[in-house]
Amino acid sequence: MKNNKKMMALLNQVLQQEYLEVFTYLKEAELFRKKLSGGENLGQIFENFSQEELRHVDRISAKLIELGERPSWSFRNVEIPDSIHEALKAHILQERKIYGIYTDIIENCTDADFKIVLKGIREQEKEHLEKAAHILRKLGG
Repeated sequence: MKNNKKMMALLNQVLQQEYLEVFTYLKEAELFRKKLSGGENLGQIFENFSQEELRHVDRISAKLIELGERPSWSFRNVEIPDSIHEALKAHILQERKIYGIYTDIIENCTDADFKIVLKGIREQEKEHLEKAAHILRKLGG
């Protein structure tokens, strides 16, 4: 790994963001079910995204352990806007940030196998971003 210190800092940063995403998606799923007629389907999609984020947490945590770092997350209560439009806009910004962090990690990663894993995770983040943007457009946002 190129510059383990920098890599560990990036991995810890993305770990924090991934944990935030796990709970944000669950809150958004609840919001869709509460505010949208027929929001059950969107709620299920976002619950599935939450599970994907949890798998990302597992992979990042495993790599941190491999590098001799103890993965940790600073718990905080996740709040989202009460407006579906505002919640989606905020989430889109969050997904863009995570995508950028993964790009930085990939650029600094010298472990070819882990780089493949990272590219797969980044691709899933892109899918999440595109889905959130698509939903926002469909809702007229």
